[in-house]
Amino acid sequence: MEKVRIAKIVNTHGLKGELKIYLTTSNPEMRFAKNSIVYIGENPNSILLTAKVLNYKYKSNSIAFVTLSGYEDINKVEQYVNTNMYADKLELEDGSYYIDDLIGFKIVDSNQKEFGIAEKAVYVSDKIYFVVGKDYLPFDTEHFIDKVDLEKKELILSELGAGIFEWL
Repeated sequence: MEKVRIAKIVNTHGLKGELKIYLTTSNPEMRFAKNSIVYIGENPNSILLTAKVLNYKYKSNSIAFVTLSGYEDINKVEQYVNTNMYADKLELEDGSYYIDDLIGFKIVDSNQKEFGIAEKAVYVSDKIYFVVGKDYLPFDTEHFIDKVDLEKKELILSELGAGIFEWL
């Protein structure tokens, strides 16, 4: 099954194997529910560890703590700092997207004026922004993005969204 990145391991926390993670999923309560399976590795094709979630605690600003079953010792988890956590990719409802799938999409307005390419996604205070050149576009389908065109690989901006780039 295909994997999707759900967090980056940024550090350990305490001596009992707790990992400090930077969340990259919009549904951490489901992804880190007790006994959920997570995969750790540099990328989804080089998995180093498959484990079950023992405990999950959200802190703030996309930071959380997770303990993995059988890895309740700092010596067992230190080696995974600076790697990623993955989970099985699930089918999404219409109108829902995996952010990593939208990287590389053109940013255009309703008149097809191009503003750039979504180069990467960054997470700031529980919000997702696409880096477009030197600018940041909030991923907000309610206010800034009218449509996601998967066939053309385009994010079509609302008038307000296009205004962000016109103003800059």
